Amino acid sequence: MQLYVGSSAAASDLSAAWLYGLVPQPPSRPQLLVPHGQRVAPPHATVRRSRCVDDADLTTVDRLRVVTPEFLLVAISPCVSFDTLLGFAFDARQRGLLAEDALAARLDSVGRRAPGRSAVVRVHAALLRDGSDSMFESRVRARLRDAGYTPSSAPHPVTLADGRTVHLDIAFPAEQVAIECQGFIAHHSQQQLDRDARRDNRIALASRWRVLKLTRHRFRHDWPSFLTELDTALEARR
Repeated sequence: MQLYVGSSAAASDLSAAWLYGLVPQPPSRPQLLVPHGQRVAPPHATVRRSRCVDDADLTTVDRLRVVTPEFLLVAISPCVSFDTLLGFAFDARQRGLLAEDALAARLDSVGRRAPGRSAVVRVHAALLRDGSDSMFESRVRARLRDAGYTPSSAPHPVTLADGRTVHLDIAFPAEQVAIECQGFIAHHSQQQLDRDARRDNRIALASRWRVLKLTRHRFRHDWPSFLTELDTALEARR
């Protein structure tokens, strides 16, 4: 498809998000971005034009031309909700694809009238004040604070007896109690489930940390019961 459109075209929006592993499935039609002056209408693809994109906003993933993670947020911001945009940013940062300073630099150069820029500015501010690895984790952390708890502001590093370091999603270091937020995207394959099961077993065998697991379903429908479990774990360690 990119060969048909030309070398200036790049995967963008949900196509780029899929190539970066931020969504589990590609869109039904490839989504491409081209410079504003280029007029193309390829079959079986959705093409958007941008006045802001330049060569520095393009990279390659699996030999395909794709917009950078920083520009992806700018490009997709007019098309998705703020929560979705923030979720992409959290996940991209957790995967090492996005850094706050690089995003700030792109926002400075993109122009104040770029569509969706104000939403990305809010995303950048949220990244600076919240060290969460995912949108789900951020919501859990915020809800705990609203309920009067004082969890860690970011994933908490723990060095195990074998020398390995793991990062617990939400921690109460004084009591050595932690919460692992189990979202669907991060656990949608058997390989990921096995990886996390081995990690959880290492934590249980090689540290004194007590780790509670929280799914999205319980967060939405069984929150009071989970807080009871958390209180029990915290009291047992005080």
